[in-house]
Amino acid sequence: MPQPQNGERDRNDSGQRSDQKETAGQGSAKQQPQAQNTHRKDESSSNWLAKTGMMSGLAVVGFVLLLFALGQAVGFDLLGLFAEAVSSQTGRWLVVALFALLLIGVAERGLRGTLRRV
Repeated sequence: MPQPQNGERDRNDSGQRSDQKETAGQGSAKQQPQAQNTHRKDESSSNWLAKTGMMSGLAVVGFVLLLFALGQAVGFDLLGLFAEAVSSQTGRWLVVALFALLLIGVAERGLRGTLRRV
């Protein structure tokens, strides 16, 4: 009689081991989509940051070109006047204020995306 009991225990142990393997497999399957979502979020934020940087650079180059072209059209040095205005103390603070507005806009856009998910 002791032999069948040992056999039953072996069967039960092997059944528990297979259940543990299935549970472990499900846990890793659940973790995998979370890792992919995190990777996608990181990728989308880096893409957004690169796109924003490129668009900001193009806007600055476009503004400089606009001032230069308008200055050439009217025969007045608008680009030089703008450079002098920005190099004054008031102009520097206006540049800092515009940069602060840009940061506020970026933060607002980021918060808008996170609040939609909540």
